[in-house]
Amino acid sequence: MSTATDREFPELGSFKADAEVIGLVGVAHGASHFYQLAIPPLFPFLREDFGLSWTMLGVVTTVFFVVSGVGQALAGFVVDRFGSRHTLIFGMASMSAGAAVAALAGGYASLLAAAALIGLGNCVMHPADYSVLNSKISIRRIGHAFSVHGLSGNLGYAAAPAVMLPLALLYGWRAALGTASLLGLFVIGLIMFRPRSFEVLEAPARASGSEGQAGARSGVLGLPDWLTPSVILCFLFFVAVTLASTGLQNFAPQSLRSIYGISASTATGALTLYLLAGACGMFTGGFVAAASGRHERIAMGALLGCALLLFLLASGVPPDFMILPVLGLAGFLMGILQPSRDMLVRKAAPVKSSGRVFGLVYSGIDVGAAIGPALLGFLLDRQHPGAAISIAACSILVGVMVAAAISRSLALRP
Repeated sequence: MSTATDREFPELGSFKADAEVIGLVGVAHGASHFYQLAIPPLFPFLREDFGLSWTMLGVVTTVFFVVSGVGQALAGFVVDRFGSRHTLIFGMASMSAGAAVAALAGGYASLLAAAALIGLGNCVMHPADYSVLNSKISIRRIGHAFSVHGLSGNLGYAAAPAVMLPLALLYGWRAALGTASLLGLFVIGLIMFRPRSFEVLEAPARASGSEGQAGARSGVLGLPDWLTPSVILCFLFFVAVTLASTGLQNFAPQSLRSIYGISASTATGALTLYLLAGACGMFTGGFVAAASGRHERIAMGALLGCALLLFLLASGVPPDFMILPVLGLAGFLMGILQPSRDMLVRKAAPVKSSGRVFGLVYSGIDVGAAIGPALLGFLLDRQHPGAAISIAACSILVGVMVAAAISRSLALRP
């Protein structure tokens, strides 16, 4: 039965309708990214209280992304079959429960269980979010929708260290995680208040003028029709780029402190600047993606510039006052990438299989994120901070090559 708020839902395709869907989906996405970084800012406290190594702490993040990655590939099928609203409610409840378990943790095993719960909740976000956006947002605003979606995620990332660390310093890390557990309940309330904003329409708004039809056949080793070479390459692209970005998000402060001898507050501020600059880049990238059809060129240029800046930081050559501007510019370029990246996936996704395509492709985020923190944490434990940042830069260069292959694959598609 429809509620009063359902009946007040604005006409599909209008600016008001698009803005409401984009805004509400953005809030949910930002909350999921907050949960992804809710625990890492507390690593120094956990390391001291439980006697853990950096590698063990990196594995906590790895557990999160392994669970999220496996679940995300499967969640796409669930979204295609049952829709987004209920899966999002489940996801938010699981992430909230995970933060509560972490707040009550008695040791390393409890932290791993908390990371698994948060990962299980996170796995539904991308297939559900992108299915809603592709279904309900008008074609002229879809680039901006992807921009806001990415922007909200980066703001969630930026908010996590800015909120969790001060709370931990003032009230303890358990109180900080207990407070974080309330965020998921707030988002569940939003979903229940405006349920129609989170429903996937049967006739997607993007069908008009979109690339990638439902009946397109892959012809690759008898794989499903939707599993085309372009989709597989998009998955690999996400693995390479996310390996770098998530490794940096978790261990850039420690790496910069070791290379340059800067204070903990300066290093944490550099990470926050990187994330905020990424948010600015995403906002700019929405206009860039909307104005250009060559999204692969935008992605390749942004990634190449970012990789060169990271190599510069890894060298230890820049003076201390240049650390924040260089890392901030790298974050801005990573932000510009994201709307064009999402447009590439949209081109590759058959209309009626968007949930499973976005689920599989964006599970590449989790695969890369499962590898990145553990790898960079391993290098830090062995006193190789420059190598850690260089590995991130090399992974980004692999992303450049895969983006070129995606471009060729889409051009050859019948």
